[in-house]
Amino acid sequence: MKNWVLFRIISAIRVLVIMTLYLKYRPQTIDELDLESVRETLTSIFSSDEAPHAFLFAGPRGAGKTSAARIVAKVLNCENLKGITPCNKCSHCLSINRSQHVDVIEMDAASNRGIDDVRALKEGVSLMPQLGGKKVYIIDEAHMLTPEASNALLKTLEEPPEHVMFIFATTDPQKLPPTIRSRLSPVQFTKATEKEILRQLKRVAEGEKMTIDGQALSLIARSSDGSFRDAVKGLERLNMGNRGKRVTVDMARKELYSSAGPSEELAALIEKGDTVKALGVVESAISQGMDAGELLAGVLGIFRKKLLRAVEEGGGVEKIMEAVEALMDASGKPVIPGLEQIPLELAIVGYCGSPKPDTKGEQALRPMTNGQKKVKKKGNKGLGESVWNEILSRVRGHNTKMEALLHVARPLEFDGRTLNIGVYYRFHKERLENTEMSKELESIVRPILGNCRVSYTLTEPPEPLTQAGDLDIISAAKEIFGG
Repeated sequence: MKNWVLFRIISAIRVLVIMTLYLKYRPQTIDELDLESVRETLTSIFSSDEAPHAFLFAGPRGAGKTSAARIVAKVLNCENLKGITPCNKCSHCLSINRSQHVDVIEMDAASNRGIDDVRALKEGVSLMPQLGGKKVYIIDEAHMLTPEASNALLKTLEEPPEHVMFIFATTDPQKLPPTIRSRLSPVQFTKATEKEILRQLKRVAEGEKMTIDGQALSLIARSSDGSFRDAVKGLERLNMGNRGKRVTVDMARKELYSSAGPSEELAALIEKGDTVKALGVVESAISQGMDAGELLAGVLGIFRKKLLRAVEEGGGVEKIMEAVEALMDASGKPVIPGLEQIPLELAIVGYCGSPKPDTKGEQALRPMTNGQKKVKKKGNKGLGESVWNEILSRVRGHNTKMEALLHVARPLEFDGRTLNIGVYYRFHKERLENTEMSKELESIVRPILGNCRVSYTLTEPPEPLTQAGDLDIISAAKEIFGG
């Protein structure tokens, strides 16, 4: 219990600290936006008298879409607006900065994507602003809206009330229905150039009174892959570890390239073909609150660099291309709320291969472990690898979600009445134990095993994911973040 409490405190402090500078120095006016093209576009739009009623902010993560959307909300509601520059001192500006303004509604379409959520939004649209001059709806990850929800929004977008503005923000605009896109005024966010990122880093370094070499700032800018957010995180790590010292390019290089994060670790395991440990990294990262799309994008970025380097060196391209293609395929698959990591897990299993348990003959099953205790085999009634593969094959034809979950599971025992399945990760076990899914699996195995029930046991992978001492930390992370 003490370990759990300590881990809660450390995790909370780490999340707060690592985001402090990014939030502290987030652009607050159009002039402060670091993407030059976006700065010029919004300046032109709001300097005229005819701003559109709905925007589409499209571009990669970390490009400043949400920051720009909040700035637009301030331009529309500021009490002391000077030209197109909000004062950032009035009650409207301050409450928008804190994400607490009642007339500026931020909606995450990844979590609120259904038609009921959109109906509630439509009811709110008809109401006049309570405090400000305009109601602003910021819909993040807009491409995640269901087709039904998108269709329900069409009428509102065609004839919006004068007091409402919509801002759709997305990393994947092509997934929005054409009927929605045609009603939005696009503002394209791109990956930042090194010059644009340096502009931001200098502002942060000066604000924090950091002494840092220009070469070190350039190295951070180049390593951020065009993301303002990642660049500031890199600068923050250097600031935390070298307070009061002059930061040199060698210090920056050591910090940036010696502290591998989940994306780097996962990329290395995929390259090695270590399925079990790679899946473990995904499980751990997601349970600690990391976004599955961000993890996948990070791994893709790493393999892109590996591919370009391999092309330059003239060899070893084929295997890297296979990995990139598998990951690209995963990035294009639809996601299931609560199971967003499944496309990435499927890509890992597809590229690296399924984990192979130790077997001796067709009928043998490897004894699995539950905690540190052996789970003994009972009479398996012929439930060998071929029978399990037959079950998986039938599941594939019924429920792809269930198939993905069973990729990280193995049968433990079958006594003629109960099929006990060992599941490697709690996250997957909890979803398999869902009453509806469990009943569906029982109906699928009935023609093969007869009338039996299915039970699940949390068990270790064929190869240990972590040292025993790390298990408490992983469990604690799952407890904190709902893994």
